[in-house]
Amino acid sequence: MAGSRGGRQLAGAALGALALFCLPACAFAATPSALAPRSFDPGPGSYPGVSTTRDVPIVMRDGTRLYADVSRPAAADGSPAPGRFPVILTQTPYNKNSSGASSQLTGSDPLFPTHGYVQVAVEVRGTGSS
Repeated sequence: MAGSRGGRQLAGAALGALALFCLPACAFAATPSALAPRSFDPGPGSYPGVSTTRDVPIVMRDGTRLYADVSRPAAADGSPAPGRFPVILTQTPYNKNSSGASSQLTGSDPLFPTHGYVQVAVEVRGTGSS
């Protein structure tokens, strides 16, 4: 008898799971306003300046050197801000040293450092100065 009761419980659980997965997707969908961000504007930065060190060599295991630009949050006088910061690594096949449209491709934008992130822009192997 106990075995048949366990079988019924298992069958009931299976039917419950099946009913859960067969419900229309709209029953679980969030409203568009709940998913939309409040604003795409990041607001003012916490750090007034950016301190950038250009062409920092990174030696790979096989001896190849990749070169990176490291942008840090800085004080108004340009000195690097004290403390530890999270790092955003950008690897790009584009020239990290050029300005204009390609700077948008490399991600070299003062937005990250002024908001408390260190940004490391590295040219991948065989491109730019790497």
